[in-house]
Amino acid sequence: MYNSSFEFSSRDAVIDFFRAWQYRVQPTEWNFDGLPERAHNLIGSMHLVADHNTDTSHFQVFLIELRMEAVRNRIGKTQLTPILEPFYRRFPQGNYLFVFARSDYSSVAFVSPKRVGQDAHTHEADLMEMLPGMERVETARSTETRLRLRLLHLDAPLDLTFTERQILEEIRLTPGEQRADMVWNKVREAFSVEKVTEQFYKEYRNLFEHLKAALQKTISNSAQRHGFGMCQ
Repeated sequence: MYNSSFEFSSRDAVIDFFRAWQYRVQPTEWNFDGLPERAHNLIGSMHLVADHNTDTSHFQVFLIELRMEAVRNRIGKTQLTPILEPFYRRFPQGNYLFVFARSDYSSVAFVSPKRVGQDAHTHEADLMEMLPGMERVETARSTETRLRLRLLHLDAPLDLTFTERQILEEIRLTPGEQRADMVWNKVREAFSVEKVTEQFYKEYRNLFEHLKAALQKTISNSAQRHGFGMCQ
């Protein structure tokens, strides 16, 4: 299971996380001059953290540190859209995982964009908004394609749920999972709306049944148990 000693409190901490997770880490400062002025106003620095490019497939991890004045509280769509839309127009050939961080690392978010057709079913949006620590945003990229942004917030102080820990654990690689397509499949699956939703409700159901059993042992009066919001 995910090692809770990782706090994502600095650039080095983020890099150490991906190194421990056996990504091909090669931290390199990234020149973002090709992005528009609006993106420049948000970005403090940008680094390529891991690179799994091959002749036929491409997967990269980027760390984007946002200017303090660009994020008042929590990282969200306001900061992501002006950066990711032009990035995908400029680099459409790859798949990516982004780590966005306020420059003081008080707000951190893993962002897994996925290209989807405009007519994709939107029911997933309703499900994702119900999950703690996660958010799903769609942003138009062209007349035929849009980005689905799956967010996992890792704000300090870090207090992760079981589901959030599971997501971080499932993007861990093994020595045999180094091809770009394999890495992307793991990341895509870990951030899957359907899978995360199922895990969340399974966890919730288990806690509910445990509490129900405990109350039945300690409170014999059914009316009093109902007072705790429990059913017989």
